[in-house]
Amino acid sequence: MNAMDKGLEILKYKYSYEQVIENHLGGVLYNFYKEEEYKPIWKRQWFHNDILKSELESLGPLFKAQSIRPIVVKGVALLYDLYEDMGSRNMSDCDILVSPKEFTQTRELLILQGYKVMKTSKWFANDFKCELSKVINGREVNFEVHSKLLFHHDYETWNITALTEDFDTLEEKDHIIYMCAHLASSHSFLKLFWLFDIYFLSQKMEFDYDQLTLRAKELRVLNSLKMCFFCIDKFFMPKRSLSFTSLTYEYLFKVDFLWQVKQSGLRYFLVKHLSKDSWILAFKYDFFWLINKLSQKI
Repeated sequence: MNAMDKGLEILKYKYSYEQVIENHLGGVLYNFYKEEEYKPIWKRQWFHNDILKSELESLGPLFKAQSIRPIVVKGVALLYDLYEDMGSRNMSDCDILVSPKEFTQTRELLILQGYKVMKTSKWFANDFKCELSKVINGREVNFEVHSKLLFHHDYETWNITALTEDFDTLEEKDHIIYMCAHLASSHSFLKLFWLFDIYFLSQKMEFDYDQLTLRAKELRVLNSLKMCFFCIDKFFMPKRSLSFTSLTYEYLFKVDFLWQVKQSGLRYFLVKHLSKDSWILAFKYDFFWLINKLSQKI
């Protein structure tokens, strides 16, 4: 993967050290631009990612022995064919998708390997996953096991391809569409490093944007795709190339909004809801989120 053009709009912003840390971009800025103040972050990430990747691969034969072939998504999957330098990408965990029938079996396998289930608040939009943690060589290693990736999609939704001998990943088009949905619909552009993932992958892969939109529409995440590619077109590409324009998106997406981690206000509200492909989905998400919050206070 080649270095980015430092003249891109997203990097013209006068970001602070704290914003770089909050957006997990220290490894990128050191690896590509040798900004020395971020070298310690890059070193920590390299060491951590090496442990995480090695741990995943050591678990492969154990999964295979139980006829489980997990689908690795997002960060760790990108270490295999996108991030040649492991210190460039921050990893908080390893996300794996298994069928609902294999979910309990997968969790128990990890528990037998010394992992402990982390206590997290469960509600409608995340009750299909389990987070587990273990300390390896002084580092906390986390796995997030999913039986589906998005609350409105089943396990069988996705097209997959082989990643390694023991693991699969999402087919390239589905992967970038899922990452758009994760960033926009699930997290309302919370962290900028996820947008960098999408940009890097879009530069690596050969795709027809119209074909991507057809698949995203089929998956009911078209608005997320459009939002993310609008931002890439505006803030990452040297010359804007998308055929569509949007006054709404021009208002919503400013460079300071993308760098700001603690989102609030009208922009955040609109992004959170317009990223859903229907108001029914948005209302359903909000309703169950509110129920969960109220139940925690009782």
